[in-house]
Amino acid sequence: MEKVKPIFVEAMHGFSRPVSDLQTELLPLSYGPLKELLQENVADQYRGLVKGPRGILTADTIQTLVRLGITNIAYVGRHTNNVLPEEFHSADDNVVCIQTDRADVFISRIQHSPLSYAVAAYVLGLSRLMYSGQIAAAHHLTISGGNTFSLRAGHSFIYDEVRGNALFSCLHVVSVGAGDIGSKVIEGFAEGGARVSYIAQTPKPSGHRFLSSLSDLDTSAPVDILTLHLPPGVKASLKTLENIDLFFHTASASNIDAEEIVEALSEGRIQRAIVDVFLQEGDAFAHSVLNPIGNLDDEEEKLQWKRELDGFIEKGRLLLTPHIAYNEPTMIAKTLQAVLANLCKLEDITSGKLELNTS
Repeated sequence: MEKVKPIFVEAMHGFSRPVSDLQTELLPLSYGPLKELLQENVADQYRGLVKGPRGILTADTIQTLVRLGITNIAYVGRHTNNVLPEEFHSADDNVVCIQTDRADVFISRIQHSPLSYAVAAYVLGLSRLMYSGQIAAAHHLTISGGNTFSLRAGHSFIYDEVRGNALFSCLHVVSVGAGDIGSKVIEGFAEGGARVSYIAQTPKPSGHRFLSSLSDLDTSAPVDILTLHLPPGVKASLKTLENIDLFFHTASASNIDAEEIVEALSEGRIQRAIVDVFLQEGDAFAHSVLNPIGNLDDEEEKLQWKRELDGFIEKGRLLLTPHIAYNEPTMIAKTLQAVLANLCKLEDITSGKLELNTS
């Protein structure tokens, strides 16, 4: 019996154990940083790639993967650029074929990722803690090797357990974005009686108040929670906003400049902020990753920036979590299973067992 080639799974926070649990003789999985795979010299070792949300899939990367014999790629993330056409993110089957000079490459993503429930649960769960006076319990972060972090034990947020909390009934919540994650956040708050407004390109059949842009938000009326759920590459600005009690940023670090968050806190236009995504990520995340876009070259400026962040953190006005919003084990396992199923679908397409819908 011919040995089954492994699928290469790009290393992602929280995925190590689910990869180990799902691995079988008929489904061998190899787990590691994508750069290690791209440095391989031997072709035809792997039958496919599970691509994570960190880093954009570029044309050069695709060419390298083709050289290594990998033409089936299943996406966990949602990054867009000129390599992946926009219809990749709206088509029902979420499969595209990219032609190269050596081979056709088939790329898929799961349309409704279970990880969206984890991110929504993070927003709902921390909101519950904030408005019940329990946030001190979530302030302490534990570091368990390298760049893996978790909220303090006892505060694992499950969507069905934190949605519809009665504490939400007195809140006015504004969601910037109403897609896969934003819609679940909206539903979770609305079920608890919150008054919800949302900002999107087009109205949704939700019955909640629709705004076409942030500029349409009435800045004279207090907003309890403003939560950001935009795709990568879409910019938002806090410069004109005020009367915001709590701001959540769990989308993409590129959505908003870090200076704007700190400036809004300094000026009191936003009272509190919880940030989970950063331009740089590492062990010393608290003061190395929430940096201005242009970075700070002057040592005195760096010290001033650090003192300002320290002050907000000590006063309970700023909570930084290092990209852990999605890190809920059950949802990660479900996501990995769905992505691996997509790879099997791609194999059926490339073998001719299944026809790609190009209509």
